[in-house]
Amino acid sequence: MLRLVLCAFLLTTSGALASTFTVDAKANGAFGIDTLPTTIQSLVAGPTLTAGQRVLLSASGTINGDVTEPTPLLSGPDGINFTFLPNLFLTPLDEAAGLSFSSTISDGLALMALFLPDSSLPILNPFSSARGGDLSASDLFFVGSNLSFTAPDTGQLFFGINDLRPDNNSGAYLVTVSQVPLPAGFLLLLGGLAMLRLQKRRQITA
Repeated sequence: MLRLVLCAFLLTTSGALASTFTVDAKANGAFGIDTLPTTIQSLVAGPTLTAGQRVLLSASGTINGDVTEPTPLLSGPDGINFTFLPNLFLTPLDEAAGLSFSSTISDGLALMALFLPDSSLPILNPFSSARGGDLSASDLFFVGSNLSFTAPDTGQLFFGINDLRPDNNSGAYLVTVSQVPLPAGFLLLLGGLAMLRLQKRRQITA
């Protein structure tokens, strides 16, 4: 018992290992578009999580949303808002929210994610179901530069870019997935239990 408590205490105080994933600017899973250009990439497979596991998603980097323009359309993981008149567009997150086409883009080029439970895995076609794939737009959600996420079930995270024309993008985001540390009070409780157990053992052997 003492050994288990001490191990848990050391693991929680030393911090869990983090995993990193590179999300290419063209990886949007064909959400929010009418066709599937060959340059568009599927969502990036992330970590497998257990039910109730809480992780911190942290992202950094810069992508250019239109390499064809002389002025770069630069964005970080939190995305940018812009307007393209008179054209009408539908971003992946707009599609997820059930919104209609608009010339105003909100959270464009932002980092987004999708969580699939084990019951839906493995997937054979990691693209939008509206384009013949196995993924539903309703499962997409905004991540940005920082998000605390709790897995509702055992399953896997996938990452992508909230853009309707990712074929002319460049760059990538680096996503770090780390275990959310236990509260300080819980760590103190573990340490206290370990000390009490050790003291009891010494009294018995004395």
